[in-house]
Amino acid sequence: MIKPFITSHSPDTRVLFENYGLSVFYAQMLEACLQTILVAAELQGKVTLRRKEDLHIKRSDEDLLEACLGPLIAVLKGNSKDSDAKEFFNLLTRANDARRLLVHRFFTENALDLLNEAGRRAINDQLAKLYLHIRQAHTAADALRESIYTQSGLTEEKIQQRITQLKADFGNDDASF
Repeated sequence: MIKPFITSHSPDTRVLFENYGLSVFYAQMLEACLQTILVAAELQGKVTLRRKEDLHIKRSDEDLLEACLGPLIAVLKGNSKDSDAKEFFNLLTRANDARRLLVHRFFTENALDLLNEAGRRAINDQLAKLYLHIRQAHTAADALRESIYTQSGLTEEKIQQRITQLKADFGNDDASF
């Protein structure tokens, strides 16, 4: 019989999975932040967003919410000027590398270390580094988003109204991210 997670693993294993979940959560938050940066910057005329070519979007804006971190970064980089901060794109690249590792092979690469407490501590140490890369990129992207909002007079409410309208236009009743 399968037991609830809370009783089926040791406390240090649960902490490891909680930390993993938090890292992936912030990677998702970074993706959402870049999506809103692109939409807001496009509305200001600062970014050219060729949805089908750049992001492989099939049905216009609805699929923008499905775009992955790598293509979002590529669009931002493709629209950047030489004067734009290289460190910002380095942060995004490191975060994307961390996200790819977490989502695609983190546990399979560390499977043997899951078997004992010392191994799980080592995995948690590695996970902490990945988490920091993602959080640093999210913090920088969030500051950029706020700057774009301020420059254009956009508010979070206006952006959410636009997202809700786009979803309604495409028959998607779920108006949340």
